[in-house]
Amino acid sequence: MTRTIVFEQNAANPTQFKYSAQTNPSPLVTTPATAPQTPDNSLEILITVPAGTDYTVKSITFTATDLMQNADNLSLSVYDPNDNDWSFTNDGMTFTLAPSSGFTLSNTEIAAEIAGFVTPADAGAAKVTINEVLVGLPAGGGALTVGIFPLGFFFDGLGAWFQPDKESVYIPVAEVSNGAVVQLQWDSSAIKSQISIYQSGVAEPATPEDVGYWSSPALTEDTVFTVAATQDGVTLTQSVAVTVSSPDIPARSLTASGAVTGGSITTAGGLSAGSITTAGALSSGPITASSATINGPLTIVNGLGTAQVLALPDADETNYYTATADGFIVGMFEGYSVPGGTTAPVYAMIQTDAFTISATAGMLTPGATLVTFGNCCVPVHAGEPFSIFIHAPNGVPDSSALYANVQYLPFGTGTASPATGAVKPKAAQRTRRPAVMNASTP
Repeated sequence: MTRTIVFEQNAANPTQFKYSAQTNPSPLVTTPATAPQTPDNSLEILITVPAGTDYTVKSITFTATDLMQNADNLSLSVYDPNDNDWSFTNDGMTFTLAPSSGFTLSNTEIAAEIAGFVTPADAGAAKVTINEVLVGLPAGGGALTVGIFPLGFFFDGLGAWFQPDKESVYIPVAEVSNGAVVQLQWDSSAIKSQISIYQSGVAEPATPEDVGYWSSPALTEDTVFTVAATQDGVTLTQSVAVTVSSPDIPARSLTASGAVTGGSITTAGGLSAGSITTAGALSSGPITASSATINGPLTIVNGLGTAQVLALPDADETNYYTATADGFIVGMFEGYSVPGGTTAPVYAMIQTDAFTISATAGMLTPGATLVTFGNCCVPVHAGEPFSIFIHAPNGVPDSSALYANVQYLPFGTGTASPATGAVKPKAAQRTRRPAVMNASTP
């Protein structure tokens, strides 16, 4: 129970009028058996009649079994600003309000007071049930929950305080600079173990270091603190908000039509902006920007992945693959010496939808043992097919006799999967290298 009095409608049969209440004293406190049994408590029920309709009341009944120890010597009264005549009677702890004469109600408020009772000995939530009967309308129901607090229980004065330096006294604040620590202070009859401190953005509540105060962690964003004091199963709460100047902006994802500028930028998801400028660290998932200036560390969580060595095709044939992530295809080829053979190059070609890159490993001379290397590098997008073609000189039995190495270097995680669809060479490429391109898989 965190509020003194709460009104709840019957969901199936709601009342037409609205009900609220106030007590004297406020809040009501228990009357233990050892305390004087003084009947000086009262409950005033305020009935709000909406405008737009003329209502005729048949009866409104309040049952307050848990609110008082007995119904002896009670004082009942009604206040009506229109001076209508009402009857307000009780049968034990059931109280009935009814008109003494015929009249209608619209856009007004009626107050009915029950005074002179002794509160229960135990703290808790007392229910005052309501049964509303209006002429020509279905009966409606609801309940007022009235908090009865332990005798002597109090909680008030919550505020946020700041100490500019160790030699200074604490001053009340509503706004602090980024990274500042505030101290919450309050007055309560509750001891440390009966206090829970809740901070927006933090899942678990904290416990104060001592009675009446608690120091926060460094604040980097606007924060709401709620302190709850509980005694004998009854809870009182108060909240205080602290604004942080130049706050950090934690985000699951961030999309901006213009520039994003910050001391440090952290998102759990993606970041998309026209431009990104940060004086501190940048940590994010996928980043999309036309430009970026980062004056601090940049960490790419899924950077360059593990290289995959691709199977080479047989001589004068082609192997086909599909990239599963953005990356590069890198190849290195060495010339091959054919004793007594014909002078010829080792020729290789890596082809994607957008690029065709070839490499030649030098002209061979009969009897040579070492010739120049050829290298090539081709960018490839996720989902894009690519192919590897190798032409070897006469006398080379197959590509395994060549020193050749082709690797797929993906960003993040990914592998090149075998594909059956051919990447067709362009017309100019076919003229230059009229080799037959037969599809095969490694």
